[in-house]
Amino acid sequence: MKKYLKIFKISIKNNVTYFKDFIIGNVFTVIIVIIFFFLWKKLYAQNIKTGFTFQEMMWYLIVGESFTLNYNRIHRNVAQDIKSGDIAYKINKPYNYTLYILFDTLGRNLLDFYISCFISFAVGIALVGPIKGYKFYYLFFSMIIMLCGVILNHIIHITISLSALWVEENMPYAWIYGKIVFIFGGLLYPISLLPKWMFKVNFYMPWSFVVYHISKTAVKFNWNDFLFTFLGQVIYILMFLFLMLTIYRRGVKMLNVNGG
Repeated sequence: MKKYLKIFKISIKNNVTYFKDFIIGNVFTVIIVIIFFFLWKKLYAQNIKTGFTFQEMMWYLIVGESFTLNYNRIHRNVAQDIKSGDIAYKINKPYNYTLYILFDTLGRNLLDFYISCFISFAVGIALVGPIKGYKFYYLFFSMIIMLCGVILNHIIHITISLSALWVEENMPYAWIYGKIVFIFGGLLYPISLLPKWMFKVNFYMPWSFVVYHISKTAVKFNWNDFLFTFLGQVIYILMFLFLMLTIYRRGVKMLNVNGG
């Protein structure tokens, strides 16, 4: 584990150099939040029922956007390693290739994650102000499930990216997953607005633990929702971690058999 933590630290240090680039890149997030502000303000003027006040809805969207839009495209890196043949060298290194990708990308993306959170929250305060009655210590527990959501999202992306071991081009699968998170994971709107049967199906799906449950719990905090979200994330992290390592082992065996 020490070597992976070392990879994580090195990745963070390497990306501190591009601090200004991260700030500039988050301008897009600010624009998206402002667009959502005027869009949902218009919708709430029509007396739409969402289960959230307008202020809560804005914070729901801000939380989701802060750690999902600025996402490093892991599938491109994995596909490039396989297409270029670099995978043959990397699998012989004294570390597991998938865990190396996980800790390396976490190191790069967590810095962006915290910067994005700071900027998004500043925009939220400026647009709608803090949520009335919100306890400051809720932020600590909200950050825990947000971090778990980032880790889960990374592991799912890596698992999908490993499809390149068989088909080489993994972009369609990563694109489909991204759209599922966008529509059925709660990034564009709370999935509680979906038809009842669709809401019940997606409520327990892994993509809901990447956005919906995190954003809802962070905005309308209660301990039952926090424990449900956290335990669900831990279960899915372990499941996809096992799936990721299993797919990788089978893929490596196939490369060895084919002389890759």
